[in-house]
Amino acid sequence: MVLGLAWAIGYLPLQLFGEQGLAQYRRLQRERTELRARNERLADQIRRMKLEVSRLREDDAYLEKAAREDLGMVRPGELVFVIEERKRK
Repeated sequence: MVLGLAWAIGYLPLQLFGEQGLAQYRRLQRERTELRARNERLADQIRRMKLEVSRLREDDAYLEKAAREDLGMVRPGELVFVIEERKRK
């Protein structure tokens, strides 16, 4: 009986509050929550990228728009005017 009580007084608090106890459990829970949120953001990003790839492959108008905006491409015979703003003094 006395030995059991001594064990409970000495060992249980160490397990609850020690390095491998409750504090680590809570830290791991927070880490799991953060990882799940990151996974959701990455899954959303993957869905958007797959949609864009699909549109680039199947929609010629979207492909042309992307080529013009992202790559600065022009059709033969088109003129491109670059207008720069002057800095005011």
